[in-house]
Amino acid sequence: MMKKEYEDFLLEEYGKSRILPTKISIGQYDFLVPYAYANPVDNTAFEKALFHKYQQAQTAEMKKYKEKGYTKIPMLHFTDTVIVMPYRLRTLSPEEAKNKIADEIYKRYNKAVRLAMALKQACPKESYPVKVDEASVKELDAAYNKYLQDTFQDKALVAAVKMNRLSRKNFSTAGHTFSFLSVPLFRMMNKQYLKQLNRLKSILQKNHDKLTAFLGTTSLAGALTFGVYKICQQKTPEKIENTLEILATPSCIADIINDTATKIEAFSSRKGVKTTIDASALNNNVKNFLKERGFNKLNSVQAHNLDMYLKTRELSNNFIAFAEDFHSEVYDDKKGFLTIGYGCTNYLDEHGNPWEKVGKTGKKSAFVQEGQTTTKMQAMNQVNYVSDFTILPKILDLVKVKLDEKQMIVTKNFAFITNTQFEETKYLQALNDKCSNEYLSQCMALWKVDAGLPKRIYVLHLILTGKLDAGEIQKFKPASCYSLSLDQCLACYKNPDGTTKMKDVKVVTTEIIKGRKKKVVRIKTRPVYKMKNGLPYFISTPQNIQTCINMMKAQPHEPCVAQIVPPSNLRQNIYVQTAANRELLSMYRQQKTEHQK
Repeated sequence: MMKKEYEDFLLEEYGKSRILPTKISIGQYDFLVPYAYANPVDNTAFEKALFHKYQQAQTAEMKKYKEKGYTKIPMLHFTDTVIVMPYRLRTLSPEEAKNKIADEIYKRYNKAVRLAMALKQACPKESYPVKVDEASVKELDAAYNKYLQDTFQDKALVAAVKMNRLSRKNFSTAGHTFSFLSVPLFRMMNKQYLKQLNRLKSILQKNHDKLTAFLGTTSLAGALTFGVYKICQQKTPEKIENTLEILATPSCIADIINDTATKIEAFSSRKGVKTTIDASALNNNVKNFLKERGFNKLNSVQAHNLDMYLKTRELSNNFIAFAEDFHSEVYDDKKGFLTIGYGCTNYLDEHGNPWEKVGKTGKKSAFVQEGQTTTKMQAMNQVNYVSDFTILPKILDLVKVKLDEKQMIVTKNFAFITNTQFEETKYLQALNDKCSNEYLSQCMALWKVDAGLPKRIYVLHLILTGKLDAGEIQKFKPASCYSLSLDQCLACYKNPDGTTKMKDVKVVTTEIIKGRKKKVVRIKTRPVYKMKNGLPYFISTPQNIQTCINMMKAQPHEPCVAQIVPPSNLRQNIYVQTAANRELLSMYRQQKTEHQK
């Protein structure tokens, strides 16, 4: 629902005009037509302005669909407007896509009203009518930024004003508190305290590179207002007002400036803001490979993620063995790729370069060929080569937040699945936006290139959301995730007879055809997924989860993951399933004890 103050402002624009204000509905929102588009006959001009951005992109959107092999381009029908469904929304139902577009339009509409109101208050002699097309909103934004810059003559103060405006959109306690902490504080500073402010600005500028590398982009306004907020955040709501009054005194502001400057000086003088890769923790070949790609110095996020990457190597490799199983000889993965070991389709050497091997026919190729064999240790080395030379650089380069153990295991294995498209995934975007683990799981559910992957990703979902300890994977049957049905993993619609509702979709996959990689478009049958937040989601009822885990666990007579990975890749408490293996282990321990005596 539109804010009352916005509606009053739009009605005020009509003034004494004889044209009556009207409303139109788009999706779930009602839009009051601004006076700039008022027309007693129809509202075509207003609706055209709202959809201008999408109308301009029609040709580009159709091109995207055609490039991906779509023969039928989906369309969205609004009141008087028909547009091509944006390619980025292709996984949504038409109704969900329409709601998503309505959301985007409504945000731009509100922004136009908010900026016009701010400009009218700042420059009452100027005329800034509410216009809602993309170009007009940018013009309003540029005009407001120019007003702030001309008024305050300082980027820090401009940032403070913007933060003040942003906080007023938020009705949370923190947002309400922030609204008192920026502009009023800066305005109370006089020349005496501005000298100290200049000292802080000088320190920030002098140590900009170090601070940016460690903390990310920062600003004077951000440093100071955060300094004040830290003092307030422990206060109860009834005490905040008095606290702010005290903090607004010039002496307190001076103390905050001095304290902030001292802390930043101390931080900047510290050694190790950038961390050199530890050669003892990482193979020298990998270290040199990373150096050549600019990773010889790591910031705090990269250093943390490298440590977590190494810490979780064994658990991640166990998951790969679980999902792929081990094959000592070449097999066809049913997608056009000859495969060996733990899902290996092509070889890398110890330096990360393509490693050409001779096949059964005498042909040399980096791709797996007929007649080749491998051991568990050789196969796991290939997993580590792919991981260290392909996945690790992606994580260091693309991930901008510190990952915990669960997130690292899942991110690393999801990067294995998505391969070269990892950087384009919604999962990566959500990860850097610090979204919840539940939402990250939904983003992974989008990735359904073939029927098996959603079931494999389901296990990652269980790990990410804390429903499954990653260490338990070594007790599972190899590739047992593929024995699950999609109904057990993803929430799907049902037919009246109880069967899963299915549809045919076009899927673009990479296959090896006559020895060359080619993009192939195939029609595959997929369930019609239920959506949440515009994304498919996993079934997370405790009973369903327990049933799936029990199905994947190896029974005493069945092989488990612990038995198909090299011993050096296992924890000390090796999980042994069969009675024969338990007996052998017992004999080994007894002999070892006798030898020590």
